Amino acid sequence: MKYRTRTFYTNKQKSEMWDRWQRGESMSSIGRHFNRASSSIFPHLAQFGGIRPAARKRSRFALSLTEREVELCLNLGDALYQAARFSASSVASTPSLNLVPSMTFGNWFLPLRRSHFFDAA
Repeated sequence: MKYRTRTFYTNKQKSEMWDRWQRGESMSSIGRHFNRASSSIFPHLAQFGGIRPAARKRSRFALSLTEREVELCLNLGDALYQAARFSASSVASTPSLNLVPSMTFGNWFLPLRRSHFFDAA
């Protein structure tokens, strides 16, 4: 038995589908227009209860592509700067009593609580 390939409807086709549905055409006739069975039209209409969804629009709080790229570069630059600072500070030439054990992924909180390492000394 040969199965049909899945159809991904374009926005224009979806709009056409909703226009025909609002004019009162049956799912069978809409399916015939797209050369598909009515069972392939039903999920698109039933997903919103037979009511055309509102047009999608981008939030005014969302960053544009260029803003996202700038933000990414700033964050990466800051991370590289901090990594370089940390590696430079970990190769200190003279040991000090206030040195913190090296930070591992499980010990990010240790620099904040130095006192309990040196109270016993």
